[in-house]
Amino acid sequence: MPTEVSVDVSPYKLKRGKPELKAVHVSIQANLTFDLKLRYRETHRIMSEVSLATTPGGTTSDGVQLNHC
Repeated sequence: MPTEVSVDVSPYKLKRGKPELKAVHVSIQANLTFDLKLRYRETHRIMSEVSLATTPGGTTSDGVQLNHC
């Protein structure tokens, strides 16, 4: 007889399609974004998250993106 398995999915994972970030990851990303903005604010646009139009449903990267202005 098959049994039913219940899996709790956080609202973050439902919305973003990925597990919630750990504190150390968030801290490193914030420090990197801050430092890049200080160094390159005149010549680049710094974004800490970028939504990508992938299929199905799109994704949001965790990394920092550096774009020439």
